[in-house]
Amino acid sequence: MNPIAILCIDDDRIMLQALVHQISTFLNEDVVIEVAESGKEGLEVINELIDDKYTIPVVISDQMMPGMTGVEFARAAQGQFTDLKVILLTGYSKDSIETIESQKNIISTLQKPWEKNELRSILSRFYPMK
Repeated sequence: MNPIAILCIDDDRIMLQALVHQISTFLNEDVVIEVAESGKEGLEVINELIDDKYTIPVVISDQMMPGMTGVEFARAAQGQFTDLKVILLTGYSKDSIETIESQKNIISTLQKPWEKNELRSILSRFYPMK
C-alpha cells in the first residue's frame, strides 16, 4: 500500500501554518502533510509526491492566490491527476461558492475562517483519523 499525503496550498504563510497545525491534530501520524505557497508550486509538489509513490486523495487550496486561483489549480490538477479532489478555502459569498463547487473535482468549499469540525468531517472521508 502506498503512503498517503495531503497537500495544503495558500500564499499566506500564517494561514498555511494554521491549517497544517489544525489538520495535524486529527490526521493519523502516517499521513504526510506537504505545503505549497502557490498553485504552480502545488502542481510541482504533487508531481514529486506521485514520483515518490504517494497517494494524494485531497488537496486543500486557497481560492485567491496570485498567478493561479484555486479553481485554476483544480482544473490544472484535474488535467494531470484525474482522481485528485480539491477543497477550496475562500472568503467569497455563498453565491460565488455555489459556482465554484460546480467544478468537477472540487468536493467542498470552506469559508474562512473555517470550522475545525467541518474540516475534520470532510477529511475523514479520505484519511485515517487519530
